[in-house]
Amino acid sequence: MVRHRTLLLKVVTSVYGVVAMLRLAAGALIFLAPLPAVLASTFLDLIDAEFASMSGFTQSEYERADKTLDIYWYTSALAYIYLTLAPFFPVFLLLYIWRVAGYLFYLRSDNRKMLLLFPNFFENVFLLVFFATAIPVLNFLLSGPYLYVSLGCAVLLKILQEWYIHGANLSVRESLFRIKRRWRSPPVQNT
Repeated sequence: MVRHRTLLLKVVTSVYGVVAMLRLAAGALIFLAPLPAVLASTFLDLIDAEFASMSGFTQSEYERADKTLDIYWYTSALAYIYLTLAPFFPVFLLLYIWRVAGYLFYLRSDNRKMLLLFPNFFENVFLLVFFATAIPVLNFLLSGPYLYVSLGCAVLLKILQEWYIHGANLSVRESLFRIKRRWRSPPVQNT
């Protein structure tokens, strides 16, 4: 039984490593195949916590790694925007700076609430602009009154998501499916 658990831990840890490397690869892929890169990055970001929680990470260790991979992806996306969607670049640069500031405050404080105070608008607005420009039938989302409604929805959804994850400390997996993640407990600090 112990042998099987050890083997399973090694396999799951290896899978998490592969997922993390694929997240890194998606950052480079955005310049060659933008749509597959965006889809892959988004999907991998959604599933990596499953493998990390079974790999012996604490939640804090995972979040630091995840947010670092996120910043790498956003940096690649910002470069992509600069090269291919230049009219949007100034807005995205401001959103990027906002997110990096929140990331740095989070790293310094190790307080998840910093991520709630600095919502990741970059991600949702990027997905909106990317898909609205990449898929012709969605172009209307960036014109006329639809632009404001689209941006408003992207921002509101992100605020709700950030509150759900970092404010209420909930997850869809645990809330809907009643399946708890098995994060390793952090070491006890001697004071």
